[in-house]
Amino acid sequence: MKKIFTSIIILSIILVFGTSGYILIEGSNLTDAIYMTAISITTVGFSEVIPLSPVGKYFTIVLVFGGVGLFLFIVSLITQAMIEGGLQTFLGRRHMEKQLSVLKDHYIVCGFGRIGKVISKILHENRRTFVIIENDPEEVKVIEELGYLVLQGDSTSDDILQKAHIDKAKALIAVTSSDADNVYVILSARVLNPNIYILARSSGKKGAESKLLRSGANKVFSPYEIGARRMAQSLVKA
Repeated sequence: MKKIFTSIIILSIILVFGTSGYILIEGSNLTDAIYMTAISITTVGFSEVIPLSPVGKYFTIVLVFGGVGLFLFIVSLITQAMIEGGLQTFLGRRHMEKQLSVLKDHYIVCGFGRIGKVISKILHENRRTFVIIENDPEEVKVIEELGYLVLQGDSTSDDILQKAHIDKAKALIAVTSSDADNVYVILSARVLNPNIYILARSSGKKGAESKLLRSGANKVFSPYEIGARRMAQSLVKA
């Protein structure tokens, strides 16, 4: 995007320079001046729409020699930016697919909210292999910038879980923002891999923990309850 933006600025400068020159030198109107500038820097060879004086001809020569080189440079910048962007996307996708194909004894983090971010950070710091499943495109960009392995999609989908190689995974952490989604994730995960260890987040609402356990979670934590207990204990000990 930076290269494309630079190209647009350079092209605008050339157009303003050429247009202004024809208006000042030949007294041309704006449309004819822009037209003359365009056919000069692109060397398309169309006929002139205004008669050129000797000074105007010299100005056109300067515009052609200077403008053509800059115009070709602009085209090369835009082409390079497009090719590099597409190539980087393709290589990034291929690299991710290669990493996913060799996953084994890894962790699957479903959801990249506040809790998912902390869990992923700790797994990364402890050099554990993990893949994050996240549906929000903006969060996916953040995950990619952090260098974590990510799959964009709905973690309640069997297809997405299979792409994360749940059959070879060591554990799954269901930390989406919804208890209902976490239940669906657990049910799907348990069917796809009956032996996987599942850790789930609970909102703390009445009955949420028991439903998560019944759906197949090995352990359920309520971060809000844990936080409240620690606060209360610190008050009692004070």
